[in-house]
Amino acid sequence: MSLSGCNMEVSSKTPSAKGGEDVNVNALKARMVMVGVKVPDLLERLQRRGIAMSKSAFYRKLKGSSDFSRKEILAIAEELNIGDQELLAIFFHEKVS
Repeated sequence: MSLSGCNMEVSSKTPSAKGGEDVNVNALKARMVMVGVKVPDLLERLQRRGIAMSKSAFYRKLKGSSDFSRKEILAIAEELNIGDQELLAIFFHEKVS
């Protein structure tokens, strides 16, 4: 996946996405359903990319107890065919109260 069309700066200081807070959990789950990927399948694909994440760690990240790293976000986006705008909408979602 390329972020060339996106004006998002990516550096070692780029903040990670806080699950539950910044992550649009419903949109991520909907995307997984759309492409027919279940959580264990996604985690297996991430493992092949060198990203080890347990099922419980994934759910902690969704709940906001832990953050998704930039590397995890980009790998998930590639595995689920998430484009630049959708990536921003899912992983850097601002809740409006």
